[in-house]
Amino acid sequence: MPSNSVLKRALTTLVVAGIALAGAAFAPGPAMAAPSDPLSVIIEGKDGNFGPVKTGTVITRTITILNEGMDSVTIDPAPLGTLTAPFVLTGTTIKAGDVIATGQRRTLTVQYTAPAAGTVSSQTVALTALDVSGIGSFTLPVRFDAQSLTTDRASFTATQPDGRAALAFGSVKTGSQATVRLTITVAGIDPLRFTEGDVVVRDSAGAALSTVKIASSSFGAGATLMPRDTGTVDLRFSPTKAGSVTGTVTIVGRVMNGNPEAPSVTVILPLTAEAVSGVGPTPTPTPTRTPTPTSTATPNPTATPTPSATATAAPGGSGTGGGASGSGGAGAGEAAGTAGTRGAGSLAQTGAEVIPGVAFVALALLGGTLAVVRVRQAGRRQAR
Repeated sequence: MPSNSVLKRALTTLVVAGIALAGAAFAPGPAMAAPSDPLSVIIEGKDGNFGPVKTGTVITRTITILNEGMDSVTIDPAPLGTLTAPFVLTGTTIKAGDVIATGQRRTLTVQYTAPAAGTVSSQTVALTALDVSGIGSFTLPVRFDAQSLTTDRASFTATQPDGRAALAFGSVKTGSQATVRLTITVAGIDPLRFTEGDVVVRDSAGAALSTVKIASSSFGAGATLMPRDTGTVDLRFSPTKAGSVTGTVTIVGRVMNGNPEAPSVTVILPLTAEAVSGVGPTPTPTPTRTPTPTSTATPNPTATPTPSATATAAPGGSGTGGGASGSGGAGAGEAAGTAGTRGAGSLAQTGAEVIPGVAFVALALLGGTLAVVRVRQAGRRQAR
């Protein structure tokens, strides 16, 4: 038989082991995950809310349904056929009697056509998921919402003061400048942010147009405009040479609706300008007219007639009358001859016709000769 000491040691070991086992039994153990719901179907990702959409726009959206429960289910697609315009079911992978196991997905695709601006559309389709084990069912409501707008939800316009959606500088002289103001208006429902760096001017070839620059703007380094807010940007055209200029002005608005993936909005405007020469041709000076000197006619010298010698009548009583007459005739002839000779000289000096004067002198000489002959004849008869 074992001794008392051996029995005591064995008893002590049993007691210690019992205490250790008891402590382990009452010590708190690690937490255990609660089991998942046996029946659970959810919409994964995007739902049926299309949000604000520009009137006339057609948008298609695919909705994913996930079976996240522990049991397999089946879903009846029949309720999807109750959708009405502006919503239309265009396709689905859900089939009647199809078993959807845990973790599997099915999809449905719906198209929305935005009606008249201001129309709010909302429809709900209830899909029922049946547990294949027969323990129950689960209802999944799928809601479709949309609102039509006159513009896209993120939208703005850029116009000139006359309302034109273009940038036209008209005719501008080289060396001068012309400035056109564009007014930017947020037309959608999303706020937009603008900066001067998001305004880019290019020529028709796509290169930067150096003759058109930003003169000023209301948003400077950056400003956020809320719906229906406006801002301005002034563009200045400074032509350096004559010619037509065409290009584009691109303005970008950054969407500020809280969605970092929201795309920016871009508006591109056509640009036109005509540069004309600012320096005209050098005018030809009008010559100063020199007054034409008036020529003074040199008066023709008047010939001074030489006094004719007085013929002395020959003495004689009875022949005095005839002598006087003859003397008179001789004197007249000499005077006529002398005058004729002087006259011919004078006419020649003035360039007048000389021939009539010569004829006159000849006649005068002939007359004088006849008078002398008669006087001599008369003297001879007296002598006899």
